[in-house]
Amino acid sequence: MRLILKLTALGMVLTFGMAACSDDDNNTQKADKGVIDDKGVTGDEGVTDDKGVTDDKGVTDDKGVTQGSCDNVADKKAVKKEYGDPPQSISEFIPSQAACLLDPKTTKQCILNALKTFTNDEVSEGCLGCYIDIALCSAQKCPMCIQNSASPECVACQCGGNEDKVNCVALFKTCSGLESTISCSK
Repeated sequence: MRLILKLTALGMVLTFGMAACSDDDNNTQKADKGVIDDKGVTGDEGVTDDKGVTDDKGVTDDKGVTQGSCDNVADKKAVKKEYGDPPQSISEFIPSQAACLLDPKTTKQCILNALKTFTNDEVSEGCLGCYIDIALCSAQKCPMCIQNSASPECVACQCGGNEDKVNCVALFKTCSGLESTISCSK
């Protein structure tokens, strides 16, 4: 029963356009900032160079949180598109991957593989991971969204008004570097 609720929550939350990017394409990070990789090597991974090229890793802060994974020209353009037949956004497509929730060990990779195929590999893995994370966060923390994902209760829950005080919207914004369609009051 809990699995069915999670699958339904995932579908409902994302069907109503859980997250979208802003139109501000001027927020690029310069390649001279660099990040430290898992081997302690500083490089320019995950930052946009002066040609608008980036990889899919985003920038990792000192707490290990990935930031700005979608904040580059290529991903911003790609996440605004619709794919498939009938055309769908990333947020509209994710609920169709509910079968991926059957094995918690492979859920994220299963959805990621489907999204990569769905988007013709136009969106980086790091950026797609942010969409997956907000979907799973909302499904796990906010089961009331099954009834009405636009309800004030659902929005409040997604904005941190849940038992664990997890703000799924803020996590998406940090991870992706994009704005969400959900507005959390401060």
